[in-house]
Amino acid sequence: MLVDVGFVDPYLYWEEPQPDRLQLLGGNSNGLCIVEGMSWDCMSAYRLMELNVADEVVPTTVYAVYKSGRVKPIWTGLASHDPLGHAVSSSPVGDPSSRASSTGSTGSNGHADDSGSEVLAGTSDSSVTVIAGADYVSTGPQDPSRLTETQVEKLRGNLQKFLNDPECGKFINALLNSLPNEVASTTKRVGSLMGVFNNVDHGGGFWSGDTNRKNALAITNPNTMTTTFDSQRSTPLITGKSWEQFGATVLLAHELTHIFTHSPNAGVYAHVQMAQAASAAASSLGLDVKGALMLDFPDPKNYTKDDDYDLALSEYYNRTLAYACRKVKL
Repeated sequence: MLVDVGFVDPYLYWEEPQPDRLQLLGGNSNGLCIVEGMSWDCMSAYRLMELNVADEVVPTTVYAVYKSGRVKPIWTGLASHDPLGHAVSSSPVGDPSSRASSTGSTGSNGHADDSGSEVLAGTSDSSVTVIAGADYVSTGPQDPSRLTETQVEKLRGNLQKFLNDPECGKFINALLNSLPNEVASTTKRVGSLMGVFNNVDHGGGFWSGDTNRKNALAITNPNTMTTTFDSQRSTPLITGKSWEQFGATVLLAHELTHIFTHSPNAGVYAHVQMAQAASAAASSLGLDVKGALMLDFPDPKNYTKDDDYDLALSEYYNRTLAYACRKVKL
């Protein structure tokens, strides 16, 4: 039976100590939307939005991204959707246990302190950028910043441990020896990965920022001799737990192998050459990566896209190196 309830919903004029705009949470599978905790048909709910008396909100987590690369969730709740993928300006930032949800804001100019406490955005400490919605929207590119001296020295120390380890160091030397002697307009350099590390450190340096590539955890510019670690996915590993530092060191060796040439701006090694060198090194040292890791050398026939094949080659290099250096303690 249908009942005529008129055209005015009394809840539209129900006063409470909250902002005067209704909050709308997106529709579900049965065609209903939730308006201030009540079920509405979505056509009526979207009409409220057209009348500018309702906002669409989505579950949002606000994160603080520190210069060290550490990412910390500092607020979770409902906030206006941001179609541009930047910080959500209407979501509060503060102690989740507090009820003061109308205070604080987020954005590229918002800050929180680096003490680990949960504080409002907009404090005087500029050591951290507050971003929102990393679990449902892209946060956009992060401004690059140099790695701290502590981070650089951690990379240096861990790389040296790789090189000093009898099995790992022997494998890396065999890998470098297996690289082609000529690449593009230059030749393979003489020395070790530590020499390349020092060239980057004294050149463009090591950075944390956006790699601008979906699958790239780090990227090296051979023209500027700059290596950039992805600020959210790889920078935190550098000073993380032992196994995380191990992953960061494999990643570092990967990047340094790319530019193991006399003149990196004239030629660098591609993933196919690096993977072939890793395979040759494993064979020469009797490492059974296929049996241990069920890892076959990528066959281009199995990939329809060049990018997928290139990614497989990259992963082959990383996994083979990680297996050869698995006994290194960081």
